[in-house]
Amino acid sequence: FPSHDKADIWGNGKAPVIQLPKNKQWITVMGVNDIHVPYHDTVLIDATLSLAKVIDPDLFIINGDTNDFFAISKYNKANERLDLLQTELDMGKQIRKAYREAIPNASFHETLGNHEERLLTYPGFNAPALKSLDALKPSKLMGLDELEIKHWPMNGFRLTDDFLVEHGSVVRSQSGASAKARLEQT
Repeated sequence: FPSHDKADIWGNGKAPVIQLPKNKQWITVMGVNDIHVPYHDTVLIDATLSLAKVIDPDLFIINGDTNDFFAISKYNKANERLDLLQTELDMGKQIRKAYREAIPNASFHETLGNHEERLLTYPGFNAPALKSLDALKPSKLMGLDELEIKHWPMNGFRLTDDFLVEHGSVVRSQSGASAKARLEQT
């Protein structure tokens, strides 16, 4: 097995260190996560948009679960919301676009959340031949390329050697136990 520095390995693979602006000693980073469109709080979205305009960050992180995708969830036993998937995708794009317009000079990065992962698992389980279609990749469906949002579909990315940004999938009921379990995995 090839040897790797521990800082290079997170989860099931390598999380790269991203290129930060070199012309600044300090950068401002802002992020949001777990918006869960269409169940999102519009007051909270408006507040973070206002805050983003004031902060004007150099780097903006959308850290997974922007959309909920309940319609294609294995938990959707009643087949609810099946006809609203495109509407949900469009709503997620509108929110991303609003952030992009609020802070046009920021570098945008988005990690894959467990809810967006449903865009991969649903065809994988229900129509395996479709999973190879580029048009069905989360970054295409969510409009990330057109909004100039760098997509991190696997294990997130690192701001520095020791600062991992990922949505994560480990959940524990005790305070701090989720982070500790994730640390133990790495």
